[in-house]
Amino acid sequence: MPRRVARWMAGGAVIVVVVAALLIAALRLLIANGMRIEGSAAVQESGYVTIGGQPQWIELRGWDRANPAMLQSEAFLKALVENVRPNAITTSR
Repeated sequence: MPRRVARWMAGGAVIVVVVAALLIAALRLLIANGMRIEGSAAVQESGYVTIGGQPQWIELRGWDRANPAMLQSEAFLKALVENVRPNAITTSR
């Protein structure tokens, strides 16, 4: 009798793990598909850039390339107010 109970418990644990793994995979797929941006004018790019001497990960996403994103930093705004040309943002590719 105790062996039978142990088998049922082990079988139940395996089923729980398999179902959990399948649910996680399904949720990841749904999230990835929901975040996809499609279209001829869409932009979806990511990568490391050097900002202020430090490598930073950035991600640009949008539906229309004609409506560009603008990245600003405190140093950029301070330089703009002081009428000094700010340091350029360089990519580290």
